[in-house]
Amino acid sequence: MIPFSKLSAYSKKATSRPQRPGWVPSALIRTVPYISTSTGALKLKFYRHFAGFIQVIGLYLIRQHPELDLFGRKLEELYHTPVMGRRLQSFVELLLHFELAHLKDNRLQPSRRYLHILQSDHCSIDWLIHNPGSKLPKDHAVFQTLAADYRFITDLMRRYRNTSYQLPHIIRNKEQWSNLVDSSALDYEIRLCETLSYLTRLRFPNKIKSPFNEAYYTESGRNAFRNYTQHRFTACYGYCTSATREAHTLDIGCGYGNYIRVIQEQFPLHRVTGIEMNPEVYRTTANAFDGRKNIQLINQNILNWETVERFDVLLINYAIFYFNRTEKLELLRKSRALLKSGGSVLICQYFSQLEPLKQRLATLQRDTSITQRIERYFGNKILYANTLWNDSVDTFSEAARWDEFETLCQEAGLQIESLTHADRFYYSLFIRLTVKHTSSGPAPAEKV
Repeated sequence: MIPFSKLSAYSKKATSRPQRPGWVPSALIRTVPYISTSTGALKLKFYRHFAGFIQVIGLYLIRQHPELDLFGRKLEELYHTPVMGRRLQSFVELLLHFELAHLKDNRLQPSRRYLHILQSDHCSIDWLIHNPGSKLPKDHAVFQTLAADYRFITDLMRRYRNTSYQLPHIIRNKEQWSNLVDSSALDYEIRLCETLSYLTRLRFPNKIKSPFNEAYYTESGRNAFRNYTQHRFTACYGYCTSATREAHTLDIGCGYGNYIRVIQEQFPLHRVTGIEMNPEVYRTTANAFDGRKNIQLINQNILNWETVERFDVLLINYAIFYFNRTEKLELLRKSRALLKSGGSVLICQYFSQLEPLKQRLATLQRDTSITQRIERYFGNKILYANTLWNDSVDTFSEAARWDEFETLCQEAGLQIESLTHADRFYYSLFIRLTVKHTSSGPAPAEKV
């Protein structure tokens, strides 16, 4: 993990401007899917279609909300709109990072490429959203390209839920795409698209009523962990516990026990206490670890849980967006109080507007290959779509913001000790927090 002292200056350089991958990666993104049918090439093509899929949703939402009067206004004005400031900020950032809009003199302007769609009296984008499987109306070439992207993704989503579906809108490599879906090689990606497709229901200033239960998100998290973050977690957890042979770890919001299982397998002398609020998820996890003497499962809200136990490590993975600001501060203060002397809080989370920090992190870790730059480019695209979802659906309180996170850590008496990427896309970060020391020693812990 990289000491935060080497990165802190870059964490202050928040930006709403999209990052470019460079001309060589851009050329590869355009050409590789047409000269190779390898799994990697097909996944690259998937992400290209994903970008168009989100662009369709973004254009649809602009047309659904003419009252927002987005274009020509300064970012500061948009971001401080009463009632829906944070959600509107996430929406504007999505428009910028998917190149549906750009900034001129710090004012939001529509992309010329999509003006025909935005200004049409009878927009085919609206028709496409509501009739994705029907014959396309004749329209501008830009619309035809976007419609092909949208239908490509919706075909894969339908195949994911019905293996007899024949992918009618996918012409090339139909068999390979069917095999990728059926073998779960695109499991996380398609579930992500399933989730984000419901952004079409967003009507400012109201939140979307989630079409999924909590178990759905937990299952998606399990898939993401298995495919992307498991290896990095093992290394980061080992780093945090290197001085402790028999560590006791608290996994807050343990879900289906992804992290617990890795600790059990890789660090068999460690004890783990998992706390999970959702009763259904808790029962499944408790049954899975029944009889394991080093594992204890608790069905309770961490903010209401009382214990005299202290822990070497606390894990908080993809949980921050379930709490509002007051609850986040309470969570961090409680985490600090639950730590043993010398203990760590290890957080896995994604944050928007951290491109400069992640770019510097990749440089320090000598992770600057063309392949990595392409993956980071698409990782950022996914991040801004997911950030809008976290701010828009009633399952979550609000998306995690880095500037707020830094402030809350300081208020809770914690400091960011070090961090690293949690996946090869640099989509999420593993962040190690320790007790903040003053000149007279560590600040006193609050009672739990």
